[in-house]
Amino acid sequence: MHKVYIPLLCLFMANTASAQQFVSGSFEPTVAVNACNTVSNATFNYEMSGAANAFGTLANTAYDGIYFNDSACHDTTAKLGYYSLAMDWASSGYTAIALKVSPAMQAGHSYTGSFWYSASLYFSSCNFQIGYSADSSTFGTLINSYYAPGIFVINWQQGTFTFTPSVTCKWITIQTTASTQNNSMSPYMYTLLDAFSLSSTSSVNEVESNNDAIRIVPNPANNAAYITFNNTVFQNDVDVTITDMAGRSI
Repeated sequence: MHKVYIPLLCLFMANTASAQQFVSGSFEPTVAVNACNTVSNATFNYEMSGAANAFGTLANTAYDGIYFNDSACHDTTAKLGYYSLAMDWASSGYTAIALKVSPAMQAGHSYTGSFWYSASLYFSSCNFQIGYSADSSTFGTLINSYYAPGIFVINWQQGTFTFTPSVTCKWITIQTTASTQNNSMSPYMYTLLDAFSLSSTSSVNEVESNNDAIRIVPNPANNAAYITFNNTVFQNDVDVTITDMAGRSI
């Protein structure tokens, strides 16, 4: 929310960049899926219909890859919605996905994300990293790293991350990394992820009224006035409310 104070007029600028959300932060596919079975990157991308994109190097085999986890997998119920996502790491490669954010996150704005993660009952768990990227096929810039949540135990934990992107972008990325919590009984390492959400921590900025940001002519005005915005200051759509000195909308 931009607040612009001008003599005799008070304009409240609501910047639409403060409404960023994941298109599907709870990994709910748009088509029927074969839960509990690993899928290729291409299959996952089809099932998520543009809301997420898989780009990891791990070849899809019987126990390597990514899969949608639901109650039928005898592992754990999702933290939010019907599915959670299981992501694997192995010595032969890693899994990686990009989650789409809409509208795009703005360069220089600060954001805070939260999510839930857990180990699996049947596999060792792997570490993972979260980043942001301008495209859906590269990891981009690292935000934070997270340790594996344990071995053979369901224990949903909440994770958070805060970042200020240096470029305008619309993808939050996740990739798996090696873990020392591997177990000889289960050489495959999976971590369950779910319920990603995002909020802007710098959506309220006070902008001083000056000729570089906004102009009103004439000012004061009686019946009509022309309002001009500087596009380098206000880079997104704005909502304008004009009030009198008593705070009444006019």
